[in-house]
Amino acid sequence: MAEIYAGVPAILKFCKPSRRPLPDSFHPVSSSTPSLSAIVLAAGRSSRMRTLKALLPWKGTSLIRFQTETLLNAGISDIVVVLGFRAADLSNELSSYTIKTVMNKDYHSGKCSSIKAGLAAVTQPSSGVIICAVDQPLSLNVVRNLYKLHTKHPAAIILPSFKGKRGHPLLIPKSLYDDLQDIKEQTQGLRHLVNTRRKEIVTVELDEPSILLNLNEQADYQEACWEDS
Repeated sequence: MAEIYAGVPAILKFCKPSRRPLPDSFHPVSSSTPSLSAIVLAAGRSSRMRTLKALLPWKGTSLIRFQTETLLNAGISDIVVVLGFRAADLSNELSSYTIKTVMNKDYHSGKCSSIKAGLAAVTQPSSGVIICAVDQPLSLNVVRNLYKLHTKHPAAIILPSFKGKRGHPLLIPKSLYDDLQDIKEQTQGLRHLVNTRRKEIVTVELDEPSILLNLNEQADYQEACWEDS
């Protein structure tokens, strides 16, 4: 059960768990594709949401389980979930999956430390890593398209786009892992890396508005649940 902050008990009731199964459940893509890893950032305190985002109901399960299952369904088996705040609760939520969880004790310093912690746990043979936040719900179609494009452009940063606007998640090739380890909050972290490597970016335009979805606050979550009902 997600932590309830004073005065905000209604949020968990707003988005009632759907009983719909996840799309194409556990039918991964061909094993002939390059081996990708994925990092799920789930270490933060969810201060603006005022309840732990990772445990919010989402499409018949919790948000953190939805993210994990979507990646597994896309054929990604090397998944690292980075934990911090209430790590024990989230680790228990993920106990039925064969994935890795790592603890970022420095999670309060920002996402850069979590990305680095996750990258350190990535299996070395992987040819790239998909980085996603727990509060940015994934689309199976989007992940599969990133995966597919990576086979054609293995050295590119790959980003999905909806109506010309780039969204999430993003795929970083192995050739930039060292650069990823050098990102800093003071220089806008991952955004800075992407901005300085513009010539290496490949964007895929998709009819998927979910790539722009960010569940930062209660209003964002409630609106997303309303649109999905």
